[in-house]
Amino acid sequence: MEEENKIPSPPEEIPIAASEPDAVSTSSETVPADASPPAAAPKRKGSAALGALGAFAGACIGAVPYVLIGAYFGILSGWLCFIIAFCAAKGYDLAGGKPGGLRLLVAGVLSTAAVFVATYCMYVLSVMRELSQLGWEVPGFFALLAPLWEMLMEPEAELLGPAVKDLCFGIIFNFLGLYFFSDRRKKADARPAE
Repeated sequence: MEEENKIPSPPEEIPIAASEPDAVSTSSETVPADASPPAAAPKRKGSAALGALGAFAGACIGAVPYVLIGAYFGILSGWLCFIIAFCAAKGYDLAGGKPGGLRLLVAGVLSTAAVFVATYCMYVLSVMRELSQLGWEVPGFFALLAPLWEMLMEPEAELLGPAVKDLCFGIIFNFLGLYFFSDRRKKADARPAE
């Protein structure tokens, strides 16, 4: 019974020597013997596959405003591809992607592919809108994918020029977005001025 009520003794204390560089005052200060030095923050390890999945989801989410504004408001919306790059990079980070140069590569490839697909989808939706305004019966979105591609590639239709222009603006703003949201840009901004 006495053993159960026994109070444990305090840990042994070690005096800090005044000759140590970290010593602040006299040697009367003590540190518990079982005290360990503060642990450094663990480096974030990530998964390239999870990062790619997150970048893909982010690029898809970022492509929605580009497609909807371009298709339904009929304005040049290539500058919105900046958002695709941001969402792809953010999706990579949120999904736990591996930090470093791989982030920029994966986000760049997937956001550029999203710009291509989004530009084409924007044109499909624009054609659907125009056909419905003219009073034609509009087939579904997926029914228009293949015929519109053939129509874009015909030289007489003169649709390829505006599509390439929108695509070029989209890619330029996508690359600008990748630059602004890259790790290298953040490191350059954090350096002190010399």
